[in-house]
Amino acid sequence: MALGNVGLDLLGQARALLTHAGELDGSGRSEDDLAYFRDEREFRNVHLVEQPRGDFGFEMARLLWFASYQCELYARLTTSSDPVLAGVAEKAVKETTYHRDHAEQWVVRLGDGTDESHRRMQDALVAVSPYVAELFDDDAVSVAAAEAGVGVLLDPARAGARARHAGRRAGHADHARAVALALPRRPRGHPLPGHGLPAGGDAAHRPLPPGGDVVSAQLATSPLQEVAQIPDPEVPVVTIADLGILREASVSDGVLRVVITPTYSGCPAMDAIRSRIEHVARKHGLGAEVETRLSPAWTTDWMSDEGREALSRFGIAPPGEKPGGPVALSLSVRRVVCPQCGGDDTEELSRFSGTACKALRRCRSCREPFEEFKAI
Repeated sequence: MALGNVGLDLLGQARALLTHAGELDGSGRSEDDLAYFRDEREFRNVHLVEQPRGDFGFEMARLLWFASYQCELYARLTTSSDPVLAGVAEKAVKETTYHRDHAEQWVVRLGDGTDESHRRMQDALVAVSPYVAELFDDDAVSVAAAEAGVGVLLDPARAGARARHAGRRAGHADHARAVALALPRRPRGHPLPGHGLPAGGDAAHRPLPPGGDVVSAQLATSPLQEVAQIPDPEVPVVTIADLGILREASVSDGVLRVVITPTYSGCPAMDAIRSRIEHVARKHGLGAEVETRLSPAWTTDWMSDEGREALSRFGIAPPGEKPGGPVALSLSVRRVVCPQCGGDDTEELSRFSGTACKALRRCRSCREPFEEFKAI
């Protein structure tokens, strides 16, 4: 479950970056064009990410190094002169911090476990070590981007030097070529549209036949009020306004204009939310313009008090104070109150739960597991 959520974050980051790349090069290529319609010689990636899948220890060792690299990269890219790249980085640095923390805990846990887990964790760290240096290898593209104020250098001492490794110069291992050749020649579109119902024109969202007082109640509700009351598809007890996903909404010249910000880069709920907003617009005879804005990055500070209370009533612990700045030295332990019994003697089982925005915890008093909305 945790690795699935990590993958979802990485996929969301890749979609945003590939879409922007297609816009910058003037070719008009989409994220699918860049992801699916290239052969292996056109892929530029470090060797670490293309190694064959190993055991759990190997995957945690690989994730630990890759997430550490991404944390450093995205932290520096938040000051990029490219506003889209800076926006993606601002959100991604929060996500990759959780990835690094998750991997770090598992590496320590396995290393301090049984003799067998210690041996396999040590072997995994040795196995990935040859591919670590390449992560911080500033190639010619990185140097050019940094000089333009768009990118950053992770190894300034070697700026301008020839890249020491071949991954970013399209030198790939045989198994990576086989994977690239196995990619489908057409994008794998999700079998269902954003609203989760079979395709069929507007039938999925057509309102029920009006009747009596219901019609008056519908017409009396403004499109802005309806948009604010759209429930979050993943946590339907709170609205997109309560979560802080809804940033702006207005109606002018017959068009409903809405700005939304995803909680996480790979949040699958955004397509469904967009579809619901367009449905509201159609119902009121309006056009719809929905903008997904990445910067400033979403934070749990935007969540309303009503939303936090709704989460607690539903059995999900609301987010606490978000981490930021230097970690303060304290002898106290962060307390998360169990939404079932109200006890504060709880423990974290996993940094990731059913969705990337929640962690899995258990109460030591009532022994009930519960989810916690992570503070970011």
